[in-house]
Amino acid sequence: VGATTVTPAIYAQDDAKAKEEATAIQDVQSYIAIEQTSGKILMQNNQDEVRGIASMSKMISQYLILEAIKKGEITWETKIPISARANQLSANYNLSNVPLWPNEKYTIKELFDAISIYSANAATLAIAEYIGGSEANWIERMEAKLNQWGIKDATIINVTGLPNKYGGSEKNPAFGDEDENSMSARSVAIIAKNLVNDFPEILKVSSIPTQTFRPNGLGTTKMDNFNYLLPGLLFEYEGVTGLKTGTSESSGASITTTATRNGFSVIVVSMGSKEPLNRFKVTRHLLDELFKKYEGLIVGSPAKSVQNLAPIPLEGGTEETLSVDYGKPFVAAVPKGTALSQIKIGFTPLDELKTEDGKLKAPVQAGQTVGTLTFEMPGENLGYVDGKNHGTVEALAAYDVEQSNVVTESVRGAKGFVGQVVQQIQNFFGNVWSEIQNVFTPTASK
Repeated sequence: VGATTVTPAIYAQDDAKAKEEATAIQDVQSYIAIEQTSGKILMQNNQDEVRGIASMSKMISQYLILEAIKKGEITWETKIPISARANQLSANYNLSNVPLWPNEKYTIKELFDAISIYSANAATLAIAEYIGGSEANWIERMEAKLNQWGIKDATIINVTGLPNKYGGSEKNPAFGDEDENSMSARSVAIIAKNLVNDFPEILKVSSIPTQTFRPNGLGTTKMDNFNYLLPGLLFEYEGVTGLKTGTSESSGASITTTATRNGFSVIVVSMGSKEPLNRFKVTRHLLDELFKKYEGLIVGSPAKSVQNLAPIPLEGGTEETLSVDYGKPFVAAVPKGTALSQIKIGFTPLDELKTEDGKLKAPVQAGQTVGTLTFEMPGENLGYVDGKNHGTVEALAAYDVEQSNVVTESVRGAKGFVGQVVQQIQNFFGNVWSEIQNVFTPTASK
Protein backbone atom coordinates (compact mmCIF):
# COMPACT_ATOMS: atom_id res chain seq x y z
CA VAL A 1 0.00 0.00 0.00
CA GLY A 2 1.40 3.36 -0.98
CA ALA A 3 2.03 6.15 1.54
CA THR A 4 -0.90 8.46 2.19
CA THR A 5 -0.83 11.93 0.70
CA VAL A 6 -2.99 13.38 3.53
CA THR A 7 -0.24 13.64 6.12
CA PRO A 8 1.62 16.60 4.56
CA ALA A 9 -1.68 18.48 4.30
CA ILE A 10 -2.41 17.81 7.98
CA TYR A 11 1.06 19.02 8.95
CA ALA A 12 0.53 22.13 6.83
CA GLN A 13 -2.78 22.83 8.59
CA ASP A 14 -1.23 22.34 12.03
CA ASP A 15 1.69 24.59 11.10
CA ALA A 16 -0.65 27.28 9.81
CA LYS A 17 -2.70 27.12 13.03
CA ALA A 18 0.45 27.37 15.15
CA LYS A 19 1.63 30.44 13.22
CA GLU A 20 -1.81 32.03 13.52
CA GLU A 21 -1.85 31.48 17.29
CA ALA A 22 1.73 32.80 17.65
CA THR A 23 0.78 35.98 15.77
CA ALA A 24 -2.33 36.43 17.92
CA ILE A 25 -0.38 35.90 21.16
CA GLN A 26 2.11 38.60 20.13
CA ASP A 27 -0.79 40.96 19.43
CA VAL A 28 -2.45 40.51 22.84
CA GLN A 29 -0.66 42.77 25.31
CA SER A 30 -1.47 40.96 28.55
CA TYR A 31 -3.35 37.94 29.84
CA ILE A 32 -3.99 35.93 32.97
CA ALA A 33 -5.73 32.60 33.60
CA ILE A 34 -6.97 31.54 37.05
CA GLU A 35 -8.97 28.75 38.68
CA GLN A 36 -12.40 30.23 39.28
CA THR A 37 -13.01 29.60 42.99
CA SER A 38 -9.54 29.67 44.56
CA GLY A 39 -8.03 32.29 42.23
CA LYS A 40 -4.87 30.25 41.69
CA ILE A 41 -2.90 31.67 38.77
CA LEU A 42 -2.26 29.07 36.08
CA MET A 43 -0.86 31.22 33.25
CA GLN A 44 0.09 34.88 32.97
CA ASN A 45 1.86 37.50 30.88
CA ASN A 46 2.18 41.21 31.74
CA GLN A 47 -0.70 40.61 34.16
CA ASP A 48 0.08 43.69 36.26
CA GLU A 49 0.41 46.22 33.43
CA VAL A 50 -2.38 48.79 33.60
CA ARG A 51 -4.32 49.43 30.39
CA GLY A 52 -7.79 50.42 29.24
CA ILE A 53 -10.58 47.93 29.92
CA ALA A 54 -13.40 49.54 27.88
CA SER A 55 -16.74 47.72 28.34
CA MET A 56 -15.28 45.12 30.70
CA SER A 57 -15.95 47.96 33.18
CA LYS A 58 -19.59 46.88 33.08
CA MET A 59 -18.77 43.77 35.16
CA ILE A 60 -18.49 46.07 38.20
CA SER A 61 -21.96 47.47 37.50
CA GLN A 62 -23.33 43.97 36.92
CA TYR A 63 -22.08 43.00 40.39
CA LEU A 64 -23.57 46.13 41.99
CA ILE A 65 -26.94 45.60 40.30
CA LEU A 66 -27.13 41.98 41.44
CA GLU A 67 -26.08 43.08 44.92
CA ALA A 68 -28.81 45.75 44.98
CA ILE A 69 -31.39 43.10 44.05
CA LYS A 70 -30.10 40.81 46.80
CA LYS A 71 -30.36 43.66 49.34
CA GLY A 72 -33.88 44.52 48.22
CA GLU A 73 -33.07 47.98 46.82
CA ILE A 74 -34.70 46.98 43.53
CA THR A 75 -36.31 43.93 41.90
CA TRP A 76 -36.04 42.54 38.39
CA GLU A 77 -39.48 44.02 37.69
CA THR A 78 -38.66 47.52 38.94
CA LYS A 79 -39.46 49.94 36.11
CA ILE A 80 -37.21 52.94 35.67
CA PRO A 81 -37.48 56.15 33.65
CA ILE A 82 -34.95 57.24 31.03
CA SER A 83 -33.11 60.53 31.45
CA ALA A 84 -32.48 62.90 28.55
CA ARG A 85 -28.79 62.02 28.72
CA ALA A 86 -29.41 58.25 28.57
CA ASN A 87 -31.81 58.80 25.66
CA GLN A 88 -29.26 60.92 23.81
CA LEU A 89 -26.57 58.28 24.32
CA SER A 90 -28.85 55.50 23.10
CA ALA A 91 -29.64 57.48 19.95
CA ASN A 92 -25.96 57.55 18.94
CA TYR A 93 -25.48 54.16 17.29
CA ASN A 94 -21.70 54.64 17.23
CA LEU A 95 -21.74 54.60 21.01
CA SER A 96 -24.76 52.50 21.98
CA ASN A 97 -27.03 49.96 20.35
CA VAL A 98 -30.35 49.62 22.21
CA PRO A 99 -32.72 52.60 21.81
CA LEU A 100 -34.22 53.95 25.03
CA TRP A 101 -37.09 56.43 24.91
CA PRO A 102 -37.76 59.12 27.56
CA ASN A 103 -41.52 58.51 27.46
CA GLU A 104 -41.07 54.79 28.18
CA LYS A 105 -40.13 52.89 31.33
CA TYR A 106 -37.95 49.79 31.28
CA THR A 107 -37.57 46.96 33.78
CA ILE A 108 -34.24 46.30 35.45
CA LYS A 109 -34.32 42.84 33.82
CA GLU A 110 -34.65 44.30 30.29
CA LEU A 111 -31.76 46.69 30.79
CA PHE A 112 -29.58 44.15 32.61
CA ASP A 113 -29.95 41.70 29.71
CA ALA A 114 -29.03 44.47 27.27
CA ILE A 115 -25.89 45.19 29.30
CA SER A 116 -24.87 41.53 29.66
CA ILE A 117 -25.60 40.34 26.12
CA TYR A 118 -25.19 43.45 23.98
CA SER A 119 -22.94 45.67 26.16
CA ALA A 120 -25.49 48.49 25.94
CA ASN A 121 -23.94 51.75 27.18
CA ALA A 122 -27.19 53.69 27.60
CA ALA A 123 -28.77 50.83 29.57
CA THR A 124 -25.79 50.88 31.95
CA LEU A 125 -26.08 54.63 32.42
CA ALA A 126 -29.86 54.44 32.99
CA ILE A 127 -29.55 51.87 35.79
CA ALA A 128 -26.61 53.73 37.36
CA GLU A 129 -28.58 56.99 37.43
CA TYR A 130 -31.67 55.31 38.88
CA ILE A 131 -30.08 53.25 41.68
CA GLY A 132 -27.19 55.60 42.42
CA GLY A 133 -29.07 58.86 41.94
CA SER A 134 -26.39 60.03 39.52
CA GLU A 135 -23.50 58.62 37.51
CA ALA A 136 -21.04 60.23 39.95
CA ASN A 137 -22.68 58.44 42.89
CA TRP A 138 -22.57 55.13 41.02
CA ILE A 139 -18.87 55.64 40.29
CA GLU A 140 -18.34 56.04 44.03
CA ARG A 141 -20.05 52.68 44.55
CA MET A 142 -17.83 51.13 41.89
CA GLU A 143 -14.68 52.50 43.52
CA ALA A 144 -15.78 51.38 46.98
CA LYS A 145 -16.35 47.85 45.70
CA LEU A 146 -12.94 47.76 44.00
CA ASN A 147 -11.35 48.93 47.23
CA GLN A 148 -13.20 46.20 49.14
CA TRP A 149 -11.70 43.64 46.75
CA GLY A 150 -8.19 45.03 47.29
CA ILE A 151 -7.87 46.50 43.79
CA LYS A 152 -5.53 49.52 43.92
CA ASP A 153 -4.54 50.08 40.28
CA ALA A 154 -7.96 51.03 38.87
CA THR A 155 -9.04 54.36 37.39
CA ILE A 156 -12.81 54.72 36.93
CA ILE A 157 -13.94 57.71 34.84
CA ASN A 158 -17.47 56.67 33.92
CA VAL A 159 -19.89 53.74 34.13
CA THR A 160 -19.77 52.70 30.46
CA GLY A 161 -16.06 52.26 29.72
CA LEU A 162 -16.21 54.76 26.84
CA PRO A 163 -13.42 57.35 26.42
CA ASN A 164 -14.17 60.43 28.51
CA LYS A 165 -14.84 62.67 25.49
CA TYR A 166 -18.08 60.80 24.79
CA GLY A 167 -19.55 62.02 28.06
CA GLY A 168 -20.50 65.25 26.32
CA SER A 169 -21.34 68.14 28.60
CA GLU A 170 -21.21 65.78 31.58
CA LYS A 171 -17.81 64.24 30.86
CA ASN A 172 -15.58 63.79 33.91
CA PRO A 173 -13.76 67.12 34.42
CA ALA A 174 -10.90 65.43 36.29
CA PHE A 175 -9.68 63.64 33.14
CA GLY A 176 -8.71 64.36 29.54
CA ASP A 177 -10.85 63.59 26.52
CA GLU A 178 -8.96 60.40 25.59
CA ASP A 179 -8.77 58.98 29.12
CA GLU A 180 -10.79 55.87 29.88
CA ASN A 181 -11.33 53.31 32.64
CA SER A 182 -8.21 51.26 33.23
CA MET A 183 -6.66 48.57 35.42
CA SER A 184 -4.49 45.45 35.09
CA ALA A 185 -5.52 42.04 33.79
CA ARG A 186 -5.04 40.73 37.35
CA SER A 187 -7.59 43.24 38.66
CA VAL A 188 -10.09 42.37 35.92
CA ALA A 189 -9.73 38.70 36.92
CA ILE A 190 -10.45 39.62 40.56
CA ILE A 191 -13.67 41.37 39.47
CA ALA A 192 -14.74 38.39 37.36
CA LYS A 193 -13.93 35.94 40.17
CA ASN A 194 -16.11 37.82 42.65
CA LEU A 195 -18.90 38.26 40.11
CA VAL A 196 -19.26 34.60 39.12
CA ASN A 197 -18.66 33.19 42.59
CA ASP A 198 -21.06 35.53 44.42
CA PHE A 199 -23.65 35.65 41.64
CA PRO A 200 -23.32 32.55 39.43
CA GLU A 201 -26.63 33.46 37.78
CA ILE A 202 -24.69 36.03 35.71
CA LEU A 203 -23.56 33.15 33.50
CA LYS A 204 -27.14 32.30 32.55
CA VAL A 205 -27.42 35.73 30.93
CA SER A 206 -23.89 36.29 29.62
CA SER A 207 -23.97 32.93 27.83
CA ILE A 208 -27.00 33.82 25.68
CA PRO A 209 -25.80 34.01 22.04
CA THR A 210 -28.70 36.14 20.80
CA GLN A 211 -31.87 37.69 22.19
CA THR A 212 -34.43 40.28 21.10
CA PHE A 213 -34.80 43.46 23.13
CA ARG A 214 -38.45 44.49 23.56
CA PRO A 215 -39.79 42.01 20.99
CA ASN A 216 -43.29 43.46 21.16
CA GLY A 217 -42.54 47.06 22.00
CA LEU A 218 -40.98 50.30 20.84
CA GLY A 219 -37.30 49.97 19.89
CA THR A 220 -37.23 46.25 19.11
CA THR A 221 -33.57 45.26 18.63
CA LYS A 222 -31.83 41.98 17.91
CA MET A 223 -28.97 41.60 20.40
CA ASP A 224 -26.11 39.38 19.17
CA ASN A 225 -23.53 38.58 21.84
CA PHE A 226 -20.05 39.97 21.14
CA ASN A 227 -18.40 36.97 22.82
CA TYR A 228 -17.70 34.84 19.75
CA LEU A 229 -16.47 31.96 21.92
CA LEU A 230 -20.03 31.06 22.88
CA PRO A 231 -21.74 28.01 21.34
CA GLY A 232 -22.95 28.63 17.80
CA LEU A 233 -20.77 31.71 17.24
CA LEU A 234 -17.63 32.24 15.15
CA PHE A 235 -15.01 30.91 17.61
CA GLU A 236 -17.29 28.63 19.65
CA TYR A 237 -15.40 26.68 22.29
CA GLU A 238 -16.76 23.76 24.27
CA GLY A 239 -17.39 24.72 27.88
CA VAL A 240 -17.38 28.53 27.52
CA THR A 241 -20.06 30.10 29.74
CA GLY A 242 -19.48 33.89 29.48
CA LEU A 243 -18.44 36.62 30.39
CA LYS A 244 -17.68 40.13 28.95
CA THR A 245 -15.90 41.79 26.03
CA GLY A 246 -14.47 45.29 25.76
CA THR A 247 -13.20 47.32 22.79
CA SER A 248 -11.96 50.86 22.26
CA GLU A 249 -9.74 52.67 19.77
CA SER A 250 -6.95 53.37 22.25
CA SER A 251 -7.00 50.27 24.46
CA GLY A 252 -7.75 47.71 21.74
CA ALA A 253 -9.88 44.59 22.05
CA SER A 254 -10.18 42.61 25.29
CA ILE A 255 -12.25 39.78 26.72
CA THR A 256 -12.91 38.08 30.04
CA THR A 257 -13.96 34.47 29.55
CA THR A 258 -15.32 31.82 31.89
CA ALA A 259 -15.23 28.16 30.93
CA THR A 260 -15.87 24.78 32.59
CA ARG A 261 -14.91 21.24 31.60
CA ASN A 262 -15.25 18.12 33.74
CA GLY A 263 -16.10 20.27 36.74
CA PHE A 264 -12.92 22.36 36.35
CA SER A 265 -13.75 26.07 35.99
CA VAL A 266 -11.35 28.79 34.87
CA ILE A 267 -11.34 32.52 34.13
CA VAL A 268 -9.17 33.92 31.33
CA VAL A 269 -8.57 37.62 30.73
CA SER A 270 -6.97 38.68 27.41
CA MET A 271 -6.30 42.40 26.89
CA GLY A 272 -5.06 44.95 24.38
CA SER A 273 -5.32 43.23 21.01
CA LYS A 274 -5.06 45.56 18.00
CA GLU A 275 -6.86 42.99 15.86
CA PRO A 276 -10.24 42.30 17.57
CA LEU A 277 -10.42 38.63 16.56
CA ASN A 278 -7.04 37.83 18.09
CA ARG A 279 -8.49 38.02 21.62
CA PHE A 280 -10.67 35.03 20.79
CA LYS A 281 -7.81 33.09 19.18
CA VAL A 282 -5.54 33.66 22.17
CA THR A 283 -8.27 32.78 24.67
CA ARG A 284 -9.04 29.59 22.79
CA HIS A 285 -5.33 28.68 22.78
CA LEU A 286 -5.02 29.35 26.53
CA LEU A 287 -8.10 27.26 27.26
CA ASP A 288 -6.63 24.39 25.23
CA GLU A 289 -3.48 24.51 27.34
CA LEU A 290 -5.36 24.81 30.62
CA PHE A 291 -7.70 21.88 30.04
CA LYS A 292 -4.85 19.75 28.71
CA LYS A 293 -2.53 20.31 31.68
CA TYR A 294 -4.76 20.90 34.71
CA GLU A 295 -7.72 19.52 36.58
CA GLY A 296 -9.65 20.60 39.65
CA LEU A 297 -9.68 18.46 42.78
CA ILE A 298 -12.36 19.25 45.35
CA VAL A 299 -10.36 19.30 48.58
CA GLY A 300 -13.18 20.47 50.84
CA SER A 301 -16.70 21.83 50.93
CA PRO A 302 -18.65 23.93 53.48
CA ALA A 303 -19.41 22.18 56.81
CA LYS A 304 -17.19 19.24 55.82
CA SER A 305 -14.58 18.22 58.39
CA VAL A 306 -10.97 18.90 57.39
CA GLN A 307 -9.08 15.66 56.84
CA ASN A 308 -5.30 15.19 56.65
CA LEU A 309 -4.84 17.79 59.38
CA ALA A 310 -3.61 16.99 62.89
CA PRO A 311 -5.96 17.97 65.76
CA ILE A 312 -5.37 21.62 66.62
CA PRO A 313 -3.98 22.23 70.15
CA LEU A 314 -6.45 24.21 72.23
CA GLU A 315 -5.44 26.03 75.39
CA GLY A 316 -7.70 26.86 78.32
CA GLY A 317 -10.64 24.72 77.23
CA THR A 318 -12.59 21.69 78.40
CA GLU A 319 -11.03 19.93 75.39
CA GLU A 320 -7.32 19.94 74.65
CA THR A 321 -7.67 19.80 70.86
CA LEU A 322 -10.14 21.05 68.25
CA SER A 323 -11.26 19.76 64.86
CA VAL A 324 -12.29 22.26 62.18
CA ASP A 325 -14.61 22.39 59.18
CA TYR A 326 -14.26 24.15 55.83
CA GLY A 327 -15.88 27.59 55.73
CA LYS A 328 -16.01 27.63 51.93
CA PRO A 329 -15.31 25.13 49.17
CA PHE A 330 -11.74 24.81 47.95
CA VAL A 331 -10.80 23.47 44.55
CA ALA A 332 -7.14 22.66 44.01
CA ALA A 333 -5.99 23.40 40.45
CA VAL A 334 -3.28 20.80 39.96
CA PRO A 335 -1.43 18.99 37.17
CA LYS A 336 -3.48 16.09 35.87
CA GLY A 337 -2.84 12.88 37.80
CA THR A 338 -2.25 14.58 41.15
CA ALA A 339 -3.64 12.68 44.18
CA LEU A 340 -5.51 14.38 47.01
CA SER A 341 -2.89 13.04 49.41
CA GLN A 342 -0.28 15.26 47.71
CA ILE A 343 -2.05 18.42 48.85
CA LYS A 344 -0.67 19.72 52.16
CA ILE A 345 -3.10 21.48 54.50
CA GLY A 346 -2.01 23.86 57.24
CA PHE A 347 -3.82 25.90 59.90
CA THR A 348 -3.17 29.38 61.28
CA PRO A 349 -5.34 30.66 64.18
CA LEU A 350 -6.88 34.13 64.11
CA ASP A 351 -4.73 36.70 65.93
CA GLU A 352 -7.54 37.55 68.37
CA LEU A 353 -7.91 33.86 69.30
CA LYS A 354 -4.21 33.15 69.64
CA THR A 355 -2.14 32.72 72.81
CA GLU A 356 1.35 34.14 73.22
CA ASP A 357 2.86 30.82 72.18
CA GLY A 358 0.72 30.68 69.03
CA LYS A 359 -1.92 28.20 70.18
CA LEU A 360 -5.67 28.56 69.76
CA LYS A 361 -7.46 29.52 72.96
CA ALA A 362 -10.89 28.60 74.29
CA PRO A 363 -13.79 29.16 74.45
CA VAL A 364 -14.99 28.58 70.86
CA GLN A 365 -18.44 27.94 69.40
CA ALA A 366 -19.40 25.52 66.65
CA GLY A 367 -19.35 27.33 63.32
CA GLN A 368 -17.16 30.16 64.61
CA THR A 369 -14.29 31.25 62.36
CA VAL A 370 -11.17 30.30 64.32
CA GLY A 371 -8.45 30.59 61.71
CA THR A 372 -7.32 30.05 58.15
CA LEU A 373 -6.61 26.86 56.24
CA THR A 374 -3.72 27.01 53.77
CA PHE A 375 -3.02 24.66 50.88
CA GLU A 376 0.18 23.69 49.14
CA MET A 377 0.08 21.50 46.05
CA PRO A 378 2.29 20.09 43.32
CA GLY A 379 3.01 22.03 40.16
CA GLU A 380 4.33 25.49 39.39
CA ASN A 381 3.36 28.05 42.04
CA LEU A 382 2.54 31.35 40.31
CA GLY A 383 0.65 32.51 43.37
CA TYR A 384 -2.97 33.59 43.60
CA VAL A 385 -4.79 36.46 41.95
CA ASP A 386 -5.13 38.27 45.30
CA GLY A 387 -1.33 38.31 45.69
CA LYS A 388 -1.07 35.48 48.25
CA ASN A 389 1.32 32.56 47.82
CA HIS A 390 -1.10 29.91 49.08
CA GLY A 391 -4.74 29.08 48.68
CA THR A 392 -6.75 29.99 51.77
CA VAL A 393 -10.16 29.16 53.23
CA GLU A 394 -11.76 30.09 56.54
CA ALA A 395 -11.61 27.35 59.19
CA LEU A 396 -14.71 26.93 61.38
CA ALA A 397 -14.84 25.24 64.79
CA ALA A 398 -16.49 21.84 64.39
CA TYR A 399 -18.03 21.90 67.89
CA ASP A 400 -18.36 23.97 71.07
CA VAL A 401 -15.49 24.02 73.54
CA GLU A 402 -16.12 25.82 76.83
CA GLN A 403 -13.48 27.55 78.87
CA SER A 404 -11.91 25.24 81.43
CA ASN A 405 -12.60 25.68 85.17
CA VAL A 406 -10.57 24.94 88.31
CA VAL A 407 -11.77 21.32 88.50
CA THR A 408 -10.85 20.69 84.87
CA GLU A 409 -7.40 22.19 85.33
CA SER A 410 -6.88 20.19 88.56
CA VAL A 411 -7.83 16.92 86.87
CA ARG A 412 -5.67 17.80 83.88
CA GLY A 413 -2.78 18.67 86.18
CA ALA A 414 -3.22 15.41 88.11
CA LYS A 415 -3.22 13.46 84.87
CA GLY A 416 -0.06 15.25 83.88
CA PHE A 417 1.59 14.52 87.24
CA VAL A 418 0.62 10.84 87.14
CA GLY A 419 1.88 10.61 83.60
CA GLN A 420 5.23 12.05 84.63
CA VAL A 421 5.51 9.59 87.56
CA VAL A 422 4.67 6.65 85.31
CA GLN A 423 7.24 7.80 82.78
CA GLN A 424 9.91 8.13 85.49
CA ILE A 425 9.15 4.62 86.78
CA GLN A 426 9.36 3.22 83.26
CA ASN A 427 12.66 5.00 82.74
CA PHE A 428 14.04 3.70 86.09
CA PHE A 429 13.18 0.06 85.48
CA GLY A 430 14.31 0.36 81.90
CA ASN A 431 17.72 1.47 83.07
CA VAL A 432 17.88 -1.34 85.68
CA TRP A 433 17.01 -3.95 83.04
CA SER A 434 19.73 -2.59 80.76
CA GLU A 435 22.30 -2.95 83.56
CA ILE A 436 21.21 -6.58 84.22
CA GLN A 437 21.55 -7.39 80.51
CA ASN A 438 25.05 -5.89 80.47
CA VAL A 439 26.12 -8.10 83.45
CA PHE A 440 24.85 -11.43 82.01
CA THR A 441 25.57 -10.81 78.31
CA PRO A 442 29.06 -12.01 77.31
CA THR A 443 31.25 -9.35 75.77
CA ALA A 444 32.02 -10.06 72.16
CA SER A 445 35.69 -10.90 71.51
CA LYS A 446 37.63 -8.16 69.89
